Amino acid sequence: VFFFFQAEDGIRDPDAIDKCMAEAAESQGIDLNEFEETKFIPFNPTDKRTEARLVSKKDGSVVYASKGAPQVMIDIAYNADEIREEQDKIIDDFARRGLRAIGVSTKEGEDGKWEFMGLIPLLDPPRHDTKKTIEAAIRLGVSVKMITGDQVAIGKETALRLGMGMNFHNAAVVRSEFVDGIPIADIVEQADGFGEVFPEDKYAVVETLRAIKNGPFGGPHVVGMTGDGVNDAPALKVADVGIAVSDATDAARAAADMVLLTPGLHVIIDAIIGSRKVFQRMKNYATYACATTVRIVSTFSILACVWQISFPPFLVLIIAFLNDGTILTISSDRAQPSPTPDAWRLKEIFTMGSIIGAWLAISSIIMFIVIVGTTWFEETFNIPFE
Repeated sequence: VFFFFQAEDGIRDPDAIDKCMAEAAESQGIDLNEFEETKFIPFNPTDKRTEARLVSKKDGSVVYASKGAPQVMIDIAYNADEIREEQDKIIDDFARRGLRAIGVSTKEGEDGKWEFMGLIPLLDPPRHDTKKTIEAAIRLGVSVKMITGDQVAIGKETALRLGMGMNFHNAAVVRSEFVDGIPIADIVEQADGFGEVFPEDKYAVVETLRAIKNGPFGGPHVVGMTGDGVNDAPALKVADVGIAVSDATDAARAAADMVLLTPGLHVIIDAIIGSRKVFQRMKNYATYACATTVRIVSTFSILACVWQISFPPFLVLIIAFLNDGTILTISSDRAQPSPTPDAWRLKEIFTMGSIIGAWLAISSIIMFIVIVGTTWFEETFNIPFE
């Protein structure tokens, strides 16, 4: 199995799995010089397998080798019905332990039948900081969902390690309109993850979430999607925020809205906190601008109408400049990020700004009356008022 796995890979640029297999094959003394690769069909997320044509250097015989998703490797075997039950049990046992499996099949000659050779279990643990990242996202009110092409059992085992929920579904659910009378939109919204999905299923999940009008304050959900492969590109493109990880393919980078430059996902948490601080400063600015506008207009109008006081244009200009100067300090304000997703609540901003502005206007009028109508200011500060 190791031999045909490595022989099928040929001399192409190896990925992490290929490098791991190469080390294992080398440790077992496997020599790949027996065959020469003459044709190669690369992996694609639809067929979920690769294929290579190998020619023996000894006698010129032709052997085809293929590796990929174990279910696919079993399906193409000539005796698929006979071996499926036994192999599925082995695959499920691997999955319950969090092990992925890669199947290997071969056939002799151009018209030969595919024979299932065996399974190679792989342990692909999450990054050491992924659990903390997900916990931080959940604390910030972000609903985290896993969408993977692996088996549902593998997804659940990984979710258990990461502290996520265990409400997982397979791709068949995503392609349905109703499941047990429940609309697919409700199922997708409440799910913690999906397994055995294809690129079109990832796209459908993101589209479904974006269409649900159950987000913050009654609006639609704002959906972010992370990915690294070509198969993630459609979902990255349709998401509100498509995020390509640092080692993503060119297709994923082109489809994404942002590309992470450092490994891991914790930088996303930093971005969420930073953006919420900026948003909080914008809300503070809007509230302050509304309050000062109400105060200045109300105070000047009352003074002009009741006490017939006229204001020189230069004085109004000075007040406007001083007001703008105080607003500039909000840009460096020590804003506290919201613990949950926030949105523009204009009624709340205008109501709060109007109340603060009215209070400031009343206090300004009271101060004017005290200074002009009484001797308290002169007696207290010993300053004559003309």
